[in-house]
Amino acid sequence: MNKIKWLIIITVIVLIGIFICIGTFKYTNSVSNVKQTETEKEKYFLKDKIAAIYYSATIDYPKDGSYTVYIDEKGKATAVKGDAIED
Repeated sequence: MNKIKWLIIITVIVLIGIFICIGTFKYTNSVSNVKQTETEKEKYFLKDKIAAIYYSATIDYPKDGSYTVYIDEKGKATAVKGDAIED
């Protein structure tokens, strides 16, 4: 009985690990296509930027979308609005 109990526990742990790996793989492939706004597509937009702050709404508030604030070397901030990360 003890061997069967451990075999079941190990099998469950392995199955959970496989499901986590599959979910992670599918998620990373779905977010790899990054959307860029026209501001971000400018040729030298990121050249003088030293920091970026990103905020995204949760699935509970998808209408809020996301915001990225870029800060350049002079301390000037440029904000870009995007879609929520869960879309």
